[in-house]
Amino acid sequence: MEHLFVYGTLQDKRIQQKLFGRSVDGKDDLLSGYEKYRIRIPDNPSGIFYPAIKSSADQKNIVQGTLLQLDREELIKADRYEGNSYLRKKLNLESGITAWVYVAKS
Repeated sequence: MEHLFVYGTLQDKRIQQKLFGRSVDGKDDLLSGYEKYRIRIPDNPSGIFYPAIKSSADQKNIVQGTLLQLDREELIKADRYEGNSYLRKKLNLESGITAWVYVAKS
């Protein structure tokens, strides 16, 4: 199983059901040293802004999110869902768990 820390649309049970074919139980967790903001996805013509995170100069900044456990196939589905605007990185969470996290590319 893979750990994935999510902080935006992947927390939505309806999106999980559509993407993974199941609702994923998760645990609340925190990511220090990052800040949340919104980006526009270039290949999405709706013009909707989506949540993203980037490294912060202030280590006191915290992103709240949910830690999910996914199998390898589900993680690949999550990669496709997130698209080219995000980069998946391994980061250490406040819980002490190292998890994959989608960080904005730019």
